[in-house]
Amino acid sequence: MLRNIFVLYRKQGMTMEEFRRHWIEVHPPLVNKIPGLIDFVQNFPLAGGDGSEPKCDGIGWISFEDQAAMEAGLASPEGQDALAYLPEFLDLERTYSIVTEVHEQL
Repeated sequence: MLRNIFVLYRKQGMTMEEFRRHWIEVHPPLVNKIPGLIDFVQNFPLAGGDGSEPKCDGIGWISFEDQAAMEAGLASPEGQDALAYLPEFLDLERTYSIVTEVHEQL
């Protein structure tokens, strides 16, 4: 299984509440329509134990069976719709992703 892990930064000028609304309420219905998608997980970083701000605004991932499924899913009309929405709430200059091969241990 492949997992595309995203480190997210909200669009400049957007509050955290606005960012969360877009990411929790608006974006998932688009992502969940992507063909071949196995899972979509959202993680919200917490403040550090010393009260420091989180290093990013969110970490998420989408998983597919293999590279071909990921490429096909993201190239599909549904995948393109989900990708086209990203500039509405993300700072695409700072947001980045890493594709990983998953090895589950538990």
